[in-house]
Amino acid sequence: MIITNLFALLALCSISCSKANNDQYIPENSMPGADNGVEDVEASPGHKEGDWMVYDVDEGLTYMVFNDFDDVSGANQIVNVCKIDLNSGKYSVNMNFVDSGNITSTILKGRNAIVCTNGGFNIEAVYIKKDGTIYHDIEWEYFDSANTIQNWMNEAAVYFDGKQGVVIENACEGMPIAQTKSHYANDDRKTFVGSSPMLIKDFEKVGSTYIYRNGYKDGTDLSSYSSSSSVVHSANRHPRTIIALTQDNYLILMTVDGRWPGKAEGMTAKEMTEFIAKHFNPQYALSLDGGGSTTMCVRGYGDKETYCVNYPTDNGKFDHKGERKVPTHIYVIKN
Repeated sequence: MIITNLFALLALCSISCSKANNDQYIPENSMPGADNGVEDVEASPGHKEGDWMVYDVDEGLTYMVFNDFDDVSGANQIVNVCKIDLNSGKYSVNMNFVDSGNITSTILKGRNAIVCTNGGFNIEAVYIKKDGTIYHDIEWEYFDSANTIQNWMNEAAVYFDGKQGVVIENACEGMPIAQTKSHYANDDRKTFVGSSPMLIKDFEKVGSTYIYRNGYKDGTDLSSYSSSSSVVHSANRHPRTIIALTQDNYLILMTVDGRWPGKAEGMTAKEMTEFIAKHFNPQYALSLDGGGSTTMCVRGYGDKETYCVNYPTDNGKFDHKGERKVPTHIYVIKN
């Protein structure tokens, strides 16, 4: 859900040329269909568990699809989920980053991954640190020229150690932007990306009250808010991407399709909080970039060429071809 106001775009011109180059994170020989020496996963036939179709991709890695009427949101939804056992040591999780962006299916193949989703918001809007190098430090401090809409996209962050260590924290909730930047600048962990809103915090469904904590009152016309505000972003239905962790150390990667009337309506922050709590009861859950960025690829499933399993919206067609180039991705490899 890339932010595109004019002021923010103009701010790009002021970004320091001393930012570190990150071309080493562009996977080689990684265009869809390339022969990268990875043996494709043979799709399992799947079985029904309640409202879900469940596919056992490999030991400790399950792919699940919900394509039905959802009683949480009161609408038809298409939800794709990968659930990965981080206790087994069979899988490693990491973040890919490239300034110029790439589509999710390219990263899946280039990183020899089994699963890959899109990651954080615009590079100028979030804090990005990869392998100890800070590439972006929240250049867009405000989302309007009058400096009244403070950047709200970094209340939390997801951290990766490149192995089985994944941590979700929202240490910057409610902080002024300068304090948020300082917090992340002093964080000595090597790879992470900021995001928002936090959905589940130690089992508390904080995403259900997010818009109210940011000033919304029931009955208020959303058109009275700026389209760049946290309230509008979270109170309207959109495609969504979520990362979550369970108490028993399972990683959950989830995409919620949207903008397909009658087929996949998308969810608000409250709806996706309630949905993931109902079906997976994670201890922590964080919303990543959504909208046209929302994409999941699972090797051996979905589109035969790209393995895209959800319905990205950038091409305006209800198919698997509408992937958007984004700067960060979360991917899972088999060790």
